[in-house]
Amino acid sequence: MKTCSCFMNGKTWFLFLLLSVMLLVNTATAKNVKIAIGLVIPPYVIRQNNSGIEVDIIKEAFKAKGYAVTFLYVPNLRISYMLKVGLVDGTVQNASYNAATEVGKVLYETDTIINYHNFAITFENYTIATIDDLADKRVIAFVNAKKYLGPVYKAMTDKNKTYYEKSEQNLHVVMLYNNRVDVVISDKRIFMYWRNQARNNGTLSSKDMELPLKFNPIFSKAPRDCKFLDKGNRDNFNDGLKIILDNGVYDAIIKKYQDL
Repeated sequence: MKTCSCFMNGKTWFLFLLLSVMLLVNTATAKNVKIAIGLVIPPYVIRQNNSGIEVDIIKEAFKAKGYAVTFLYVPNLRISYMLKVGLVDGTVQNASYNAATEVGKVLYETDTIINYHNFAITFENYTIATIDDLADKRVIAFVNAKKYLGPVYKAMTDKNKTYYEKSEQNLHVVMLYNNRVDVVISDKRIFMYWRNQARNNGTLSSKDMELPLKFNPIFSKAPRDCKFLDKGNRDNFNDGLKIILDNGVYDAIIKKYQDL
């Protein structure tokens, strides 16, 4: 009978350990949020080292609430599908984009993470006061700018025979400095990031860097947010965002990426 009693105690102990491990695994899973995000938008998204302004803000906001974040870097066209089939808990998008219609599910939108702000970037010999002023200029923009920047901008691109779009935004900077274009349409932080990279790798000289730039403000700011399938994730993010705004972590993230 003793042997039987010991065996039963050992079996009970094993079951207890197994249940404990399962509980820990489930807890760890519940504490991790999967977010789909675009492939490359430095300095907002830097895939190589899982960082960037947006990435760091989201990580720190959830960290303040005791959550970890796993980012899945995917093409924008795949993000809606991943949400639809539940491969991720949420995504990062322009706040104005109605992802719920495409996904076919209710999505809970967070407070603004950060604002992107596109400018018509030129040297000082140009003044761009309105979108129509671009009609006779050599303009290069990010891919799908004519889709995202409104009907007036789209009408301008239809009239401008020298307008084109290119995905490699590092080349936009070089083309402006090499006088191959008159205007670059870009978010200011993105442009300055690639400008600093061109300086660091020797593509731009110290003389180039002395040329004064103009950031012509002809576009409105574009707020970014997270969109979640679960209301709890939305609420946790918003709470965490308030925490890092108040404790200085948010401002430290912005400052970190200013001079890269």
